[in-house]
Amino acid sequence: LPANKLVVINNPVDISRVRDMASKPITTGILKDDKHVINLVSAGRLVKAKGFDILIEALALAANPSIYLTLLGEGSLQQDLQALVKARGLDDQVRFAGFQKNPYAFIAQADAYVLSSRYEGFPNVVLEALACCTPVIATPALGGTQEILEGLAGCLMAKSITAESLAEVLSGFVYGNRLSQDTIKPYEIGRIVALYEQHLLV
Repeated sequence: LPANKLVVINNPVDISRVRDMASKPITTGILKDDKHVINLVSAGRLVKAKGFDILIEALALAANPSIYLTLLGEGSLQQDLQALVKARGLDDQVRFAGFQKNPYAFIAQADAYVLSSRYEGFPNVVLEALACCTPVIATPALGGTQEILEGLAGCLMAKSITAESLAEVLSGFVYGNRLSQDTIKPYEIGRIVALYEQHLLV
């Protein structure tokens, strides 16, 4: 297929739905209710590709007892990850919240969303975090993560997919800032539909 006939159209995000669900209260009491701590949230299947072991190791290396991490999701590595948390002495800082029908309420109340993946496609969860106005901290996983976050003030990208690099970013994260509501505008459903119309209705 000739290269000049190829067009990349990114996934859209239903901003109004995400923000409506993000406004709902959290009833599980997982996040640390203390203005002096940094609440991080990460979500996904507890499998190797998602790099939650990297994130836990990074948290241990950062050695900051004020950082709390809530993991949303289930998967085959849950027991291994829980054992790693215990081995690194992070029992008081890492919480496993299991599968949540409404992850957006957690993401919206977090100081940052962390994507620690070893590889990704086009991570919709990053778009959803941006829709919640929550800063994103990420590894430079192959896929669309770097494309989404490039140049976004308040979002941080690790230099490599390692615990050491992610720990460096966690240590430098300044919490308390929220992203602009306009950050997610390029991924509005109306804009993405318009691109399809532009290229298909000819």
